[in-house]
Amino acid sequence: SERVAFTPALYQDPVWTLGQPQANPDRQKFWAPPFFGGEEVGLLAPVAVPVHGGGRFLGVVAIDMSLDYLNRVNGYFGYPLGTVAVVDDRGHVMAHPGLYADPLAVRAPASLEQAFAPELLPTVAAIASLPPGEPVARAGTLLVQRPFVSAPWYLVYAVPQQAIWRKLLLERVPGMAAALLALALIMAISYALTRREFVGPAARLVEHVAAESRMQAQALPRVPEAWRPWFVAISRAFHES
Repeated sequence: SERVAFTPALYQDPVWTLGQPQANPDRQKFWAPPFFGGEEVGLLAPVAVPVHGGGRFLGVVAIDMSLDYLNRVNGYFGYPLGTVAVVDDRGHVMAHPGLYADPLAVRAPASLEQAFAPELLPTVAAIASLPPGEPVARAGTLLVQRPFVSAPWYLVYAVPQQAIWRKLLLERVPGMAAALLALALIMAISYALTRREFVGPAARLVEHVAAESRMQAQALPRVPEAWRPWFVAISRAFHES
């Protein structure tokens, strides 16, 4: 922390004006718009609470949260697809992997239209209207929002649907193709075995019966060993009759 010299301009600062009884009659904690705090700290988001005593407004107590830190935390999750952003209730983008690639170099908070196309999320109200935690498809993009508990902010996740299908195809198709190929191979082997062990011998047995009935005895055909007794028995039966 550091000491800040008092100047009349502080009375125009949002941290002061938003703490006034007219702006905050319920004396609630509030978040002010982010501001640039210098090259060493970058953008800061103030959170403040009004102070009252003896029935009158005395001032505000505030602390600043670094957006550099917020963006580093946001980057730790490493989402493989899509973009995750943090947006406040005024439409300021507080965290975004592309807009805050170098947070300390950013001098002013990004706007909502810089993070999301107008057909996706034109306003903060459009974000708030999304059912929390439920994916919503809009303009070819899947959107999910979660409101923060301790701040009037929203965590917004946006991922193109094509990217999801592409990833699913790349991850699932090779395995599915291998499974289908294995299934086809099993079916082919089963068909070949069935034909060799059952269908073929049965057809030859019918031909053998027909030949014996016409007194046109033939040599026993090549059949699996288990079928030979049937052929021998039929030939014997016709010869003895």
